[in-house]
Amino acid sequence: MSYLRVCFIFLLFCSCKQVKQQATNEETVALETIEDALSIPSFTVILTAKVLENDRFHVYYRGFDDPNFVTDNMITSSVVGQDDFQEISFVLKKGDLPIFFRIDCGINFEQQPVIFESLKIRYLNKQYNFDKLEFAQLFRPNQYVNFVTNKSEILTSVIDGRYDPHFISINLAEIVFALREQ
Repeated sequence: MSYLRVCFIFLLFCSCKQVKQQATNEETVALETIEDALSIPSFTVILTAKVLENDRFHVYYRGFDDPNFVTDNMITSSVVGQDDFQEISFVLKKGDLPIFFRIDCGINFEQQPVIFESLKIRYLNKQYNFDKLEFAQLFRPNQYVNFVTNKSEILTSVIDGRYDPHFISINLAEIVFALREQ
């Protein structure tokens, strides 16, 4: 009789464990579905340019309250050199609200002139396009880069053994908020 009780308790325990495991799996699937439905979109920055040499480009961004650009808000994109224009994309972290941007034009000291075509900021199904003239007005080059607007050329240079060519935007809040409007 005690053998029968032990078997009965064992079967009951195993059945409960299976039901619990099935419920846990269903809860996980339901939670993932809810997370996908509530997914927070992110901004994407797309630089269209002709880059002749292999390189790595970076986009830094910051919000209103961020005093400096930091590596936590940096996105890297590897670029394979080619003779054609290519889109170099940077997907920012979900939920971040970028107001200022820093576009780093590579780390390759021997980079040939980069030909700029456009810069886009995309959010969901909306995007803002900067042509070369608007880019020149809203993004300021640092000492390691010269933007020749009439040729759309980005010329980089080494100064005293240092190389850090980049552009920093003015406050782009008006553009960013317009993209976020539903």
